[in-house]
Amino acid sequence: VHLRSHFIMNGVCVRWRGWIDLDRLEGIGCLEFDEKAAAIEDAMLRDQIERYNQRLRDFDEKQRAYRQQQERLDSELDVRHAHAHAGHAAQRHGLGGHGHAGAAPAGPHPHLPMQYRA
Repeated sequence: VHLRSHFIMNGVCVRWRGWIDLDRLEGIGCLEFDEKAAAIEDAMLRDQIERYNQRLRDFDEKQRAYRQQQERLDSELDVRHAHAHAGHAAQRHGLGGHGHAGAAPAGPHPHLPMQYRA
């Protein structure tokens, strides 16, 4: 019986060709480099690597967009907080705004440690 089999051995596409005498169960064979199968396997590997790299690029882009959005939200929150605090400080210190100008604050300053508050 003459046989031919294509397989990958140690990462290399090979073709086994040979013959076996079925009565005596002996024969001869050889391994040959399978260029056609190797080209197909190489193309499949390159395609898989490209898909993997594209997923990495997509992930990096999503992460970058998320970080930029978080930075924008954080800076907006900082601006709002600073604006609200400035208005609050002006009222607490009688510097204008809504309230009685020059009047004493209604309680301890909110930034004093607890032991200094009444």
